[in-house]
Amino acid sequence: MNDPNALVAMAVGELRCTRPGQPSTLAELRGLVVARKVVEALIDDSIAELRSSTAPSSWSEIANVLELPSAQAARQRHRRRSPAASDG
Repeated sequence: MNDPNALVAMAVGELRCTRPGQPSTLAELRGLVVARKVVEALIDDSIAELRSSTAPSSWSEIANVLELPSAQAARQRHRRRSPAASDG
């Protein structure tokens, strides 16, 4: 797993560059995109850890937390974002 503290710090740093209530800039949009990618990487790492633990979380449980409609949707999302991921 990537260093989660460094990833969170990066995402927060990017979000601090935004100015809610003000007209958006391209730099702010870029910051939001970077923050989204960092958060998605953290989610992917978390899913991989949950699925590879000695008592793995089910895809249904993961789908519920991700607010996805089904276990299949959670598996597909994880495969799409993590091409090397297995069903576990």
